[in-house]
Amino acid sequence: SPGPSLAPGTVREKGAGKRGPDRGSPEYRQRRERNNIAVRKSRDKAKRRNQEMQQKLVELSAENEKLHQRVEQLTRDLAGLRQFFKKLPSPPFLPPTGADCR
Repeated sequence: SPGPSLAPGTVREKGAGKRGPDRGSPEYRQRRERNNIAVRKSRDKAKRRNQEMQQKLVELSAENEKLHQRVEQLTRDLAGLRQFFKKLPSPPFLPPTGADCR
């Protein structure tokens, strides 16, 4: 089994082995302070990233709405042009469709 083996009947205390400094020691306070700074920095970074993503979401949503409106306008224009060309008489100088012109 990995790690040092215990003598039979020996019970290992919870938390024994890798223990840090006592809670009241200056080293403990220093570690806690450094950890608190790191946690604050990490949370601030996550908050900034979240705000940037929210801003990007707003921008992309607005662009998406503009593009949808553009598609609708172009679809209306295309329908109008199709109607316009359907009403035109067929020109006499063009060969009938499907005819081979060589």
